[in-house]
Amino acid sequence: ITINNRDIIMQINAQDDDAFPAVVRYRIVSEVLQRSVNSTTDYEPIATNISSVDLTTIPPGASLEEITAVRIKISGQTTINVSSNPSASPNGDKNRTLQTVVKIENYFEG
Repeated sequence: ITINNRDIIMQINAQDDDAFPAVVRYRIVSEVLQRSVNSTTDYEPIATNISSVDLTTIPPGASLEEITAVRIKISGQTTINVSSNPSASPNGDKNRTLQTVVKIENYFEG
């Protein structure tokens, strides 16, 4: 396995080993980013205080057949809890943005 800068690594549960390739679905419900692996009904929360998710195809405006990657930009707000972390800065919440590019590789014929 070769891991490159900006590759996304995903850990799946042992019971999902037989379900390769894994199908990962994401959704946002009430500012909570949720993930589902190989299921259409079982979602787990993975991030809260999400304010926006932007998806941009690469190349921009390409037809479905021409898309080679997707730029994902997720914005949200951190919550600083000074009482549970005395070394935390009491400067208040901060807006944060995560951005990455996911290369599309279709190994599944289905």
